[in-house]
Amino acid sequence: IISTIHACVCVISVCIFYIRSSIDLTQVNRILGGGIKGTHDETMTYNICYTSGYFFYDLLVLLCFKSVRTRSALIHHIIILIAGISGVYTHVAHASHFLMLAEELSTIPLNFKTIYHERPNIRDFFARLFVVTFFLSRLIYGSIICSYTFRA
Repeated sequence: IISTIHACVCVISVCIFYIRSSIDLTQVNRILGGGIKGTHDETMTYNICYTSGYFFYDLLVLLCFKSVRTRSALIHHIIILIAGISGVYTHVAHASHFLMLAEELSTIPLNFKTIYHERPNIRDFFARLFVVTFFLSRLIYGSIICSYTFRA
């Protein structure tokens, strides 16, 4: 449930940012750290701090409770940790780290699929919805944000 709340907050925050702010991912000062004054870029900082807190909570749960620990979850967290720390230390992609939180959209149906595992019709609906949102949010949207990041 905590993961679902985090995913909802992230997706809503990125959507609100897109609505309230001008987006120009080719502006180097926007991507390489700090943001642009007067553009609501502080939203990025607040959400990254919230997400970092959630991430370390989730990592701590994985390390402390063997029942929820899986190899894929540990690998996922290690990759995210390396990417996040490298971005912080190299001052690359701060804005992109925030914008990529919209990829959490696919986490919502994935979690609901798990919650409703005993109800096959609902579980199957969320499984299909997960596939669609994963494709749209992580493969298409994520690739677009990454391509702008690596071109900056």
